[in-house]
Amino acid sequence: YTFYYHKVKDKVDNIPYKEELLLTDIYRNKLVKSTESKWKNYNVLKKDSVFLSQKYFLSQKYNSKDTLETQNFWSELSSKISSCFSLGILPVYSNPKYYSLFFFNNNKVYESTHQASVINIIPMIGSSASYLLTRKHLSSYFMSSSISKGYSSSFLNINYSYVIKLNKMGHPVLFQPTISYSSRRTGVFTGDFIGENNISINKSTFNSEIISSYIGNKEHGLSFGLSISVPVAGRYSFFINSSYFYSLKNTSVLILKERKGFYFFRKTRYIPLNDNIIFKEDGVQVDKPGVVPNNIVFNIGLRFGFAGT
Repeated sequence: YTFYYHKVKDKVDNIPYKEELLLTDIYRNKLVKSTESKWKNYNVLKKDSVFLSQKYFLSQKYNSKDTLETQNFWSELSSKISSCFSLGILPVYSNPKYYSLFFFNNNKVYESTHQASVINIIPMIGSSASYLLTRKHLSSYFMSSSISKGYSSSFLNINYSYVIKLNKMGHPVLFQPTISYSSRRTGVFTGDFIGENNISINKSTFNSEIISSYIGNKEHGLSFGLSISVPVAGRYSFFINSSYFYSLKNTSVLILKERKGFYFFRKTRYIPLNDNIIFKEDGVQVDKPGVVPNNIVFNIGLRFGFAGT
C-alpha cells in the first residue's frame, strides 16, 4: 500500500516520499521514530475549515428529553387556549326624540343637538380569549362594542364557565353555564362637535376634528350566561350564547368619542354628569336619557381552539 499526504497551502501537492510502507511493516515502530517537527507542516485540512466547525457542532450533546418536554409543553398549552369572534345584538327601548346637550369647560360652551329615530336593536361585535383550567373549568376574557352611531354600547367581562360535554362519542358538543364580572357602558347619541380641535376636559385632550357625544350610564355588575358550541371542522366550532346583566353600581355619564384617526388610538372618555352638563329631551331637562338597554344580550360566533373536554 502506498500512502500519500498533502501539504496545506494554496495549492495542494503530493508529499515527496522516499520509501513506501510495506504491508509487513509494523506501523507503530515507524511512527515512534517520527517527530512532530517532521509532520507539523503537513495536514489534510486547515484548522479553521468548514469541516472542523461541522465536526464541533456534531460533537455537541443532543438532549432529546429536553426537546420532547418543550414540544409537549407547547402542545399542551395550545390545546387549552381558544379564541373567538362573535356578532351580537342588544335590544334597546326608545322613542324618537330631540336631544340637546350643553356643557361648560375652560370658560367655553359646547353645544350639540340630534333628532333621534326609534332604536330597537343595536348590532355588536366581540372577541374573547379562553383558557381551559381543567377538563371542566374554563376562564375567559370577553369584550364587545356596538357598531351603531345612534347608540353606544360596550361590554368587558371576566368569565368563569363550567364545561359539560353533551355527547359521549364523536366531536364534542359543549354546554357552558357562565358567571361573569361585567362592566357595561351605554349611551344615546346626542350630536357631534365639528371642527373643535383640542377640546380639553378632565385632563384629557381630544385632537380629532369630530367629537361625538353620548349621554348614558357606566355600570358594574354580574352577568349570568348559557352557551352551546358545536364543532364545525378541525378545531373550529360554532357557538351561540345569551347572558343576563345584573347591575350593582350605576353612574350617569357624558361619553365623548373621537371620530377620526387610527381606530385603535381613538380616545373615549366617560365623564360623570354634573352641574356643568345640561341634557334635554324634547326641550325638557333630564338627569339621564329615556333610552334604556335590555339586560339580555345574544351572541353567535366562531371559535378556534381546544377541541373539547
